[in-house]
Amino acid sequence: MNINPGIGIDNFIFGMKQDEMKTLLGKPDRIHLDEEYADSEPMIQYNAILSRFTFHKDYEDKLGYI
Repeated sequence: MNINPGIGIDNFIFGMKQDEMKTLLGKPDRIHLDEEYADSEPMIQYNAILSRFTFHKDYEDKLGYI
C-alpha cells in the first residue's frame, strides 16, 4: 500500500463517498454503527485489506478516517 499523508492510501482518497468505496472493494465485511447515537457515523470494514473506513455525516458522508 502506498500511503499519501493528508490524501489517503492507494486509491482510497479522503473525501470519497461510500458508493465509490464499494465500487472499488465490493460489499464490506462489516458495517459498524454506534447504537447509542442516532446520528452515528458508519465505519465500514474490509477484512481482506485489514482496514476500516469512517464516513462523516456532517460532511456529506465523505471518507474522513482510514
